[in-house]
Amino acid sequence: MRRKLNKYKTLIFLILFFTFLFYINFNKPGGFWSLLLFYSLLNSAVFYFLFLFYTFQRSLFLSFIFILFLILRQLKLLTLFNFSILFAIFVLLEIYRKRNGSK
Repeated sequence: MRRKLNKYKTLIFLILFFTFLFYINFNKPGGFWSLLLFYSLLNSAVFYFLFLFYTFQRSLFLSFIFILFLILRQLKLLTLFNFSILFAIFVLLEIYRKRNGSK
């Protein structure tokens, strides 16, 4: 059963990844909806890639941190201070999860 679930996760990841690559190659960057679709496809592809190796909560959190990092970088707001805040939030949530016993 576990092997079958991993096959479905891998298949979903590959579909999302190739959809993302298709979107990058054949759509020109433009307005708000184009960026929203780009980040949503990237978030889902990163999420399912991490979900192959980690639990649902950890992969969801890591994918959102990664997307937030990229958005801040695109807006030219990524400073050392903002990066350290993102890193501190990540570390504190990992410590909180380990102390409360969630996997």
